[in-house]
Amino acid sequence: MAAVLAVGHDATISHRSAAVLWEILPTGDDGVDVTVTRGHPRHRPGIRIHRSRQLEHSLNAGVRVTTPIRTVVDLARTVGSRDLERAVEEAEVKRLVARKDGDALRAERRLLWLIRAAQLPAPATNVRVGHHEVDLLWPNERVIVEVDGFAFHHTRAAFERDRAGDRALHAAGYVVLRITWRQLIEEPEAVVAALAAALAQRRSASSVMTAS
Repeated sequence: MAAVLAVGHDATISHRSAAVLWEILPTGDDGVDVTVTRGHPRHRPGIRIHRSRQLEHSLNAGVRVTTPIRTVVDLARTVGSRDLERAVEEAEVKRLVARKDGDALRAERRLLWLIRAAQLPAPATNVRVGHHEVDLLWPNERVIVEVDGFAFHHTRAAFERDRAGDRALHAAGYVVLRITWRQLIEEPEAVVAALAAALAQRRSASSVMTAS
């Protein structure tokens, strides 16, 4: 609470500090992670300030904190695999996140590892494009990857809504690739090859348009 009040600017406890509040990770160092969506708060000792364009928050013990699912998404970018897996498992056990969300985060984490191993450009993660939040985005190439499969959807209606979103993104000039857990496990080389080809094709098309 002291960190939130000190930072102001709609500050929200996030990352590992949020995981500690939700009791899905043990206390780490003495620093406190705080995310803001506006303003430029000055640095304060013991407080790590993060910035985000949008933030899903809740209240825990009267403290403004990122929601459990947003907390785990932030952890996926900042902690090691062991801590992330522990946090996801604890969040599932405590029913803070649905099993399908935990599975999707594991799949996204594995794809990010494959991207790094293949030395492909790093994407932005969990960002909004128009009215849609997408898993991975390469903004210059206008390539989007959604990591899922039918098992991640509760209903056929949700599955169909995702496909309608894909059509809207295609109409806006984006390439959308959907990758399943089975593909990540059984065909990782094919996944990386398809992604590399899509990025290269978009770069080539952009170069031709610039030259003309």
